[in-house]
Amino acid sequence: MKIDRALILTIILVLASIAFSYYLWVFYMVSPWTRDARVHADISHVASQITGKVKRIHIKTDEQVNKDQLLFELEGTDQQIALDKAIASLERGQFQLKLLQDEKQRLQGIPGNLVSEDDRDKANTSVKEQQAQIKVLTADLSQAKLNLERTKIYAPHAGYISDLDFTRGQVVTPGQQVMALIDLNSFSIKAYFEETRIKELAPGQKAKIRLMGRDDIVLKGTVVSIARGINNNNTTKGSQQLPDVQQTFPWIRLAQRVPVTIVFDDQQQVQELHLFSGSTASVVIE
Repeated sequence: MKIDRALILTIILVLASIAFSYYLWVFYMVSPWTRDARVHADISHVASQITGKVKRIHIKTDEQVNKDQLLFELEGTDQQIALDKAIASLERGQFQLKLLQDEKQRLQGIPGNLVSEDDRDKANTSVKEQQAQIKVLTADLSQAKLNLERTKIYAPHAGYISDLDFTRGQVVTPGQQVMALIDLNSFSIKAYFEETRIKELAPGQKAKIRLMGRDDIVLKGTVVSIARGINNNNTTKGSQQLPDVQQTFPWIRLAQRVPVTIVFDDQQQVQELHLFSGSTASVVIE
């Protein structure tokens, strides 16, 4: 019996088409997926805690730094002077306390009929007041030492320097953000799934992640959390202090997008890639 090759080839193509169609149906209709995902990283906004002029900058933009690495330092002349004053004030206070304690002891050694009880009470009160003053001066000294230490600013964690926004000689003030430090070990994925697919998601599920422009690489991840709330635009008020309700069409109901956090399974692989916070990704939940 002669086999019709054309018939066999047609059957194979039909079966392949059915299999491919089933794969697409599972991919798009069964497996939760989204193309709306972003790479996320924790960012520390580095700032000085004191006012000072920048003396030296030890890093540059996009440089990788280690935890506790020196980032920049301020001129510490004012802080050193304040420290010297605090030391001198404490020493003077201690000398004064010694004099008052000696006077108190001297009065206690005099017979009662030669010194009034009021004088003894005043001497005792003066010693207690000076002891309290010593505590204040000690605290001032600790603050002066701390301010001198704060002239050197160190990295709170390992990461990448971004948005270096100051120069040598510039005066910085407390709380003024001068750079961003992207946490080296905090890269994750924020995937936005339609609310109609949320029931299919749960923490612990595995995910495949593809980065835009890096289709040759498939990263593995795990769902760790699903957001419990998103912003409600209808809660804002208009000029008349009334709810600003958004207009909708009864026959069109757009599904809201819910953030889902996914962590990478292989952190070593992530470190080798040039990831940057805010880049685009696609996610498929297995």
